[in-house]
Amino acid sequence: FSGAGVAVLAASKNNIDFLLKQMGKQTIGYDDVAKADVELTYTLKVSNIGEGNAKTVVATDTLPAGLTVDESSLSEGMSVSGSTLSWTFEGLTAGGSKEGRFKVKIAKGTETLTYTNVVIVSTPGDTDTPGDDVTTKIGKIDIEKEAKVISQTGANKSEAALGDTIEYTVTVTNIGEADLYDVTVDDDMLKATEADPQFKPAGEMKDGVAKLGTMKVGDKATITYIHTVTEQDIVNGEVLNKATAKGKTDPGKDPDTSDEDETETPT
Repeated sequence: FSGAGVAVLAASKNNIDFLLKQMGKQTIGYDDVAKADVELTYTLKVSNIGEGNAKTVVATDTLPAGLTVDESSLSEGMSVSGSTLSWTFEGLTAGGSKEGRFKVKIAKGTETLTYTNVVIVSTPGDTDTPGDDVTTKIGKIDIEKEAKVISQTGANKSEAALGDTIEYTVTVTNIGEADLYDVTVDDDMLKATEADPQFKPAGEMKDGVAKLGTMKVGDKATITYIHTVTEQDIVNGEVLNKATAKGKTDPGKDPDTSDEDETETPT
C-alpha cells in the first residue's frame, strides 16, 4: 500500500529532533470491507534530524477501535498490549533513520467510514514528540430508484397499461468519506430507453452505461429516463427493473464500492 501522510516536526530536549513519517493505504471501498476482513499495512519511518544521538527511541501507536494488529507481522522491537502498539529500538544517531512495519485488519462489515491512526515518538526521560498521522477513509456509494407512470391510459389507475409511459428517476450519492472515481450506473432499461436520458448535473451514455465521472464526498447525481409498456410487460404482469451504481476509491483500480435498487410496476 502507498500514500504518505503529512510529516510533523517537533523539537525535543538534548538536541535530538525526530521526523516521523507514517504510510498506509488511505482509501478503500466499502464493498471490500463488507465482504471480508481487510488487511492494511502501515510503515513507520523515524528519522533523527537533530545534532544529538538518541540512545533509545520509543514510538507509540494507539490504534483506533475496529483495527486489530496481526502480531505475526510486527517488525523487530514491536509489541502489542490491548489497542496500543509500541516500538522500541536502540541507537539512532544524528542523521540516522529506521523503518518498521506492521499489519492490521479492519473488521468485516464495519460501520465506521474513517480510521485515523496517530503515532508519537519519544526518548526515555524526554518529552514526547508529536509524530505523523495517516487516515484511512472508506468510500461508499448509494443508489435510489423510483418509477412513476406519467401517461396512464388504462382504467385501473394502480397498474400500467399497454403503451403507458413509465418515468424512472435514479439518484446516486457518495455517502462515504472518500472521493469516488469513474462512477457508473448500469441498467438494462436505461440501455433500451426510447429517449436520451437526462443527467443532473452532468453525465453521458457510453457503451450502454451511464457515466457520472468523479463524485466528491456528499455529491449527488440524478438520471431520468422513460420506458413504454410493451405487450411482453403485460404478459409478465409487471415491469421489474434494477439499477446498479459502482465507483472506485482508486482511479487506477477496479470498482470497490457498489449499490443496487429495483422497482416493480404492476401491469
